[in-house]
Amino acid sequence: MQNSKKTFIAGLNSDDSYFAHKPDDNVDALNVRVMSSSEGKSGSLSNIIGNRQVTNSGLLFGGGDNKVIGSLEDPTTNNVFYFVCKTGGYSYIFMLRASDETIYTVLQDSNLNSNYTLNFKSTKPITAIAHIDGLLYWSGVEDREPCKINVERGIKTNHPGFSNVTEYALPIDKNIITVIRKPPMIPLTVVVQEDSTRDTSFLKSRTLTFAYRYIYNDGEISVFSPTTPHYPNQDVDDTNHKTSKKILVGFPLNEATNSGIADDINKIQFAVRFDKDTSYFVWKEFTRASHTSEFASQTSYIPSVIKGEYYNDVLGSAVDDSNSVKLYDTVPFEAKSLEVARNRLFLGNIKEGLENPRKMKAADMSVDIETVSFNSTQFNQEIRDRGGIVGFSCSSAYQVGLAFFDFAGRTGGVLTDDSVKVITNERNLVYTTYNAFINYDLTSPSAKTLIPDWATHYSILRTKNLTKDFTIGNLADKIRYYQFDSTSNFTVRIEKVDADGDPTGKFSDNEFTSFDAKHEGIAIGLGDLTSYKQGYSYQEGDRIKLITDSKVMEFSITGTMGRYVLVNLVNVNGADYLGQTSLANSDYSVVYEIYSPHKIQPNEFYYESERGQIYNPGQASRSYSNPTGRLIGDVYMKAREADTSTVPPHFVEGSARSDNAHSDPFKGNAKYIGFPYFHGEGLNDMTANTGLGVYTGGNDRRFEIKITSTSGSADQFQWRSRTSSQRMTNTAFSNTTTITGSDQTLAYGVKIQFAATTGHTVGEKWSVHGKTVGDGLGNVNSSTYSMITSPPNGGISAGSEVKLHQKEHQNKTFGDENREWTVTMAPSEITKNFATIEEFYWESSFGSKICAVHPDHKIFFRRSTIDLSGDNGKNRMYILDSEANSNTATDVSQSDGTLVHMIIKSDLTQNWDGEAKVDTNHDFRVDLPDEYFYSAESMNPSDDYFLNWIQTTGRPNLIPGDVSSQNKTTGIVFSETKIPGSKVNGLSKFSALDEDRLDDATGPLRKLAITSKTQSTGTVMLAISENETTSIYLGEQQLQQASSGSQFLSVSKGVIGTKNSLQGSFGTTHPESVAVNEGKAYWYDAKNATVIKYDTNGLSAIGDVKMKSYFKEKSDIISSDTLKPFIPGTYDAYNNEYLITMPQTGESVTVIQGGSGDYGGKPVITVVNTPATGGGKLTGDLTVLLDEPWNQTHIVGFIDGNGVLPFASSDAFTIPSNVVKLPTGEHGITVSNDASNGFTFTDGKYLPGVGSLNISEVKEGVNGITLQLQRETVKEPKLDILVNNPLTYLNHIRDGKASSSLERSQFTPIRLVTPSYTGVTEEQKTIESTDGNLVIPFTSNNQFKLGSTTPSTGFTYTENNLPINIPIANISTNATQVGSDASLHYYSPGSWNLTITGITSNMTRVDIDSRIIEASQVITLPSSNILTSGFTANGELVASGEGTVTEKGFVYSSSNTSPVVGGVGTTQCVVSGSELGNFFKVIASLSADTAYYHKAYVKTEVGVVYGNCLTTRTGSASNSLPTIETSDYNADLYDMVATITANGGAEITIKGFVLGKNDTPVIGQAEIIQKSITTDILGFPHVINYELDARGMTLTPSTKYFYRGYATNNVGTAYGKIVNFTTPAAVTGQISLVEMITNSTLSADGGKVYFRLTKRFDSTGVVSGDISISDTISGSESIGFSIPASETNQLISYNIPANTGDQRSIGFTIDKFTPTTTNGTGDNVPILIKRVVTQSGGGRSGSGNELEEKY
Repeated sequence: MQNSKKTFIAGLNSDDSYFAHKPDDNVDALNVRVMSSSEGKSGSLSNIIGNRQVTNSGLLFGGGDNKVIGSLEDPTTNNVFYFVCKTGGYSYIFMLRASDETIYTVLQDSNLNSNYTLNFKSTKPITAIAHIDGLLYWSGVEDREPCKINVERGIKTNHPGFSNVTEYALPIDKNIITVIRKPPMIPLTVVVQEDSTRDTSFLKSRTLTFAYRYIYNDGEISVFSPTTPHYPNQDVDDTNHKTSKKILVGFPLNEATNSGIADDINKIQFAVRFDKDTSYFVWKEFTRASHTSEFASQTSYIPSVIKGEYYNDVLGSAVDDSNSVKLYDTVPFEAKSLEVARNRLFLGNIKEGLENPRKMKAADMSVDIETVSFNSTQFNQEIRDRGGIVGFSCSSAYQVGLAFFDFAGRTGGVLTDDSVKVITNERNLVYTTYNAFINYDLTSPSAKTLIPDWATHYSILRTKNLTKDFTIGNLADKIRYYQFDSTSNFTVRIEKVDADGDPTGKFSDNEFTSFDAKHEGIAIGLGDLTSYKQGYSYQEGDRIKLITDSKVMEFSITGTMGRYVLVNLVNVNGADYLGQTSLANSDYSVVYEIYSPHKIQPNEFYYESERGQIYNPGQASRSYSNPTGRLIGDVYMKAREADTSTVPPHFVEGSARSDNAHSDPFKGNAKYIGFPYFHGEGLNDMTANTGLGVYTGGNDRRFEIKITSTSGSADQFQWRSRTSSQRMTNTAFSNTTTITGSDQTLAYGVKIQFAATTGHTVGEKWSVHGKTVGDGLGNVNSSTYSMITSPPNGGISAGSEVKLHQKEHQNKTFGDENREWTVTMAPSEITKNFATIEEFYWESSFGSKICAVHPDHKIFFRRSTIDLSGDNGKNRMYILDSEANSNTATDVSQSDGTLVHMIIKSDLTQNWDGEAKVDTNHDFRVDLPDEYFYSAESMNPSDDYFLNWIQTTGRPNLIPGDVSSQNKTTGIVFSETKIPGSKVNGLSKFSALDEDRLDDATGPLRKLAITSKTQSTGTVMLAISENETTSIYLGEQQLQQASSGSQFLSVSKGVIGTKNSLQGSFGTTHPESVAVNEGKAYWYDAKNATVIKYDTNGLSAIGDVKMKSYFKEKSDIISSDTLKPFIPGTYDAYNNEYLITMPQTGESVTVIQGGSGDYGGKPVITVVNTPATGGGKLTGDLTVLLDEPWNQTHIVGFIDGNGVLPFASSDAFTIPSNVVKLPTGEHGITVSNDASNGFTFTDGKYLPGVGSLNISEVKEGVNGITLQLQRETVKEPKLDILVNNPLTYLNHIRDGKASSSLERSQFTPIRLVTPSYTGVTEEQKTIESTDGNLVIPFTSNNQFKLGSTTPSTGFTYTENNLPINIPIANISTNATQVGSDASLHYYSPGSWNLTITGITSNMTRVDIDSRIIEASQVITLPSSNILTSGFTANGELVASGEGTVTEKGFVYSSSNTSPVVGGVGTTQCVVSGSELGNFFKVIASLSADTAYYHKAYVKTEVGVVYGNCLTTRTGSASNSLPTIETSDYNADLYDMVATITANGGAEITIKGFVLGKNDTPVIGQAEIIQKSITTDILGFPHVINYELDARGMTLTPSTKYFYRGYATNNVGTAYGKIVNFTTPAAVTGQISLVEMITNSTLSADGGKVYFRLTKRFDSTGVVSGDISISDTISGSESIGFSIPASETNQLISYNIPANTGDQRSIGFTIDKFTPTTTNGTGDNVPILIKRVVTQSGGGRSGSGNELEEKY
């Protein structure tokens, strides 16, 4: 055959007609390549060599075919990474090492935690892959975050002999392979401690907040954890706090794994932040290499293995602001494109932002403020840790919120509602309680529906104070009006005037203490603010509050002047304000608070306060780890002392003489009525007709007006008047008068007027003085007048020391006569402020002491001024304003410098002996207390840093907008940099501002590609979108010269510089087709049906060169497929070829229309696969079933009859000889443990875990295999279990209508023996379990029950960080059982063991719970019917407790002072019945005149409880009956009165009244009511009374009753005369008496106090409602009651919390009746209960009753 020579220069030509082809065009070219000129064979053809298979032994797991869905060639090593998905869903990542052509498994599904997979899909290519410095990154997987793995560590994990690196610990958690690195999620623990080795504390100078972060093995650094509560500036002025020298900072619970710190964490850094700074300083670093044991021992259930002591004496290394304040790295949740360029990670087409399921509703969360008793001397570890007693500022608003966080700390923002705003209570003058905590409650079922499925943790957040941005408080030393004097200077003192009324420039010691419209304003003294190193600088808008014991007044501050704050003028003397006639009466008794109103921000920050876990995250059963809790406040409660020791005392001396040279001591004498003075704390609204010439009396008189009733439509008063000679006479008050609101005349021209007719307080009163001319103030030539000058401003302050000395001398012919006396008032005797010395004289013992040494009719008072030498060297008084008005009084004023002064007329008088003159000398001293005690809020516990208000240091969060989650299809974000070859790796750190966007017209971004050989030198990155392609200059900016138009590049500060949209409108929907080589890129554009080339000239459609029709055909096929086919592309650098794989055909879809197809007579066709002849070994997939109890199904791939079955087993097992259950017969199949990835074999069994079995010799024709393994039991290893025993519990209390909920802290009764940790609320001890059994030694001082109700609700295991209820069957104890019912789990005190079984290797912690058994309560009441031979013992069963009453009665003895059942010399008397209420027993056959000790008792299965022990002496024959007289009935007060005149020679043991319809009532008679009176008898006659309204008794309306008084001694009972009365008509049901009937002592553990509510005597029907009772230590409780028509009273109980401090007395007040009409007590609320309870302190004790006998 003749040879011909061909030259192949042209390429394929599919566009031109065959007839138009040139000779060198190719129609087809299968498996051939045109050689290049570089080979010297240009124009010739070469056969393309086929692929060579490299064996991959890693494709053994999973079922189905293998498909490569993504790949990447590392240009620096030529290694190839490829991603494989089996059609059964199993996923792999492999690496082909080019140097030896070995394939290694980098990562596979079985490496990962069982609840997480790689999730590769065979239908979805992975095109976002990058590699840098040994780290492989990929993204674009459906429902998976951008991921990363350390290649060598991954290979080491799957190939143990690979290299000398540390493999990953299996299973690998999700957060190990995500680009975003998990930060610490739980804050550190801080414990402030003493250190005796240090002399100095460095903690004072700064507020300290701690956090920590992780540094991972690959160099990534997490963000910081949530912060600890801050430790404030140390209060070194406090003796307790000054000993704090260091802070122990520890790793928290529930942060590490069960086996220690996660193995991917290389370092842990502890950091501190100072004051309000935003930057952290790393002060302690723990590395795995140097702290190996700590990293291994720091498990999730053991706190503070990793810890550090912080002294604030190291600088540390600074962390920049951006990394200090970052809440989380803003790595997107999904990214369709990914590239590494210039050592940064770029992600494009991203999805970011988390969404909460819904908004919060009011039903989801509740909050309330918890008030706690303020005890400034209390000190414990909690107070030390917080730097002081912390609370929430009074009268302030705080908004509470809830935020959820995913595993990486990302959040969907704050959820809140108007219903979770807290408004704190206004403060009182004295802090008895303070706003200690904000309590939150998430226990409602709807709260769980707020939890997103992505959440793993949550935080309770709060705002800063929404009312105040600044606050300071102190005790005001004085409040005065101010003016500007004649020289325009500020003054609060009265300027003196001359005789013409002109100012003199001189000033009186007296100040402006009364209102006058001429005043400029009010000046409020700042007190001793500076003594506490504090001060105040006025800011516009500031406000000030004045707090008294009954009011809070608020003013706008207008400025400051010296030590005064100035406010606008109001009548602050008035009833709406201080209610004092003189402002001096309020000195040192008003606390002020200055504050700057908060400036509301458009987006208020919410600060993290409490952090918790989500149990069962992502599951339907997800819940909160701590659904209730409390938030810490922002101010410090300080007990202050106002130091007045440097204030000089008021001391004056004076003299007088009775001779003609000194005969003019008084000027301006006039009749007048003075100002009224108020004695009380309620409404002060009474005025009088104060003035000259209106008083008509001939003597000085004091008028007293007293409120006596407030129960009617208008309040009522009584009044009386007394002359100066009646100081020691208790004159009667007048008849009751109703307030009219108009002038009401008393006597002698005195009129009074009340501004309001209601709202007053019973018992409070006013005084008004009428002054006359004369009345003993004349006769100046025979007597002297000592003029006692009042202190400046006229008042006497509480706590002052007062001394008045008077000496009279008369030189008589027959011998001198002297009178000298001194009256002293100690500070303890002056318990309140007095407005004037005259009120001090009348209202205190000062007056009675003077009258004991000097005649009362010689004591006078006048409003005046005094000149101590004005009467020729002796004292002279100018009455009223006569000194300034030519010795004539013209006005009664409080602002003219006059005060009320005292006048003492001498007792000695000049008589017939003209030479017997009287000389008088006096001195008067008033010394203020050295200090006044008060309490105040402070922004900082250290007064040195009082302006440093660190309200909260939690991380700030915001309420999100309406759209939280966003798909940014054109968005590009980028990380910080990685330094190749080092551990500096910022590829996981993304910031919100590091983002750019492409033009929306480009369409969704599909591929990011750097166009250079190595990414580190690249300048241009292509962003290939669906519609356009954009070139992005990285770190460079493209500039153009204005003159020439030429372009050049310059360095840009930004990471992303110029973005150019390339011409041609070419993009791609197939990013898998993109291939890059040496600055060029190639890809397939399906929309334009062509192949695109990018180079320095831009884009060109190389697929349009003679191949347009070919690619058009393929594009039509691609667009018609419902499943988008892969169009993989790559570049062959050796042959300089772009290789692309196109689909061969489209999909084929068969549709049967009409439904009438004919299938013949055999619609079911059975196909049987016949085994191959010869029984060849199987190659292919097969279903393998693990039979019970595993019940697992797996698809196993077999090659030549061998397959590997990977699975997880929670049980130990063995492989029996008959392991193959199916197929049956002679199959030859063998099963063995895999040699490399098998289960651990110990003690003849395979242990639980993850491993593989080898299945061999499987022949063709086997359709499935069922394996039956033999389950074995495993002896549980010895485990360290953390035992947690709570010391307290919150006792939920609900009112009678269940409309509100309170929580009170109670003590639990059992304690661990030698605990390793004891905190405020819990104790802990690590105990080793043996064989699954945990034996816990306990002790208890009280009877107790296990569990909160039953053990199944109180005891939990912690398994895999989740709490699980411990079954009752797994709990046992050797404690002594109380009672016969074992199901109650009641036990006696003592030492005992608790045993818990079922401990497994996954368990780390056990939580215990217990409660004190609530004991019965019984009271021994006074005995009655005392005779010589016996008496009636009385008792009351108040509560049966938790047991069933089996017996009650009395025990008594004449020799045993504390009788008990079965005691020596003790007799027992049983009373039938078990009901609550009163019971009695007649005790007879006793000895006369003998003392018997007796108690009531009650017996239950819990034990015997005794009441208080009383002593009753039987009658004596030598004694007689008492004598008693009954008085007439007081119909106005419903008052029964009797008088006991004699006791008959023996002690009166019981007294009172008997009352009934029988006209001869006696004790014990049917239908007779006996009411005992318990007042002490101090002497005779002794008056007893019983007010039916006030004390409570149910009588029949409109009925005549007979009563008489009685008194009983040991002889018998005597009665007074019989008196009768008729009850009023029936009224609406009311409560007339609330009495506490509980014993007077209570244990430290808390308990119940019982009150009896009694109907008013004339009430009918059912009486029901609510009664609100408050105590003096912890708050209030609303209790429902309902007394049936047939009953007279009802018992209610009030809960008292546990006491962790010292012993305390608890008082009670009735705050409210609902409805108010049920209040028939005759008193307005609040009503003080006249008994207190004493509660033990410092730990736990017995109950208030005696518990003697245990069963």
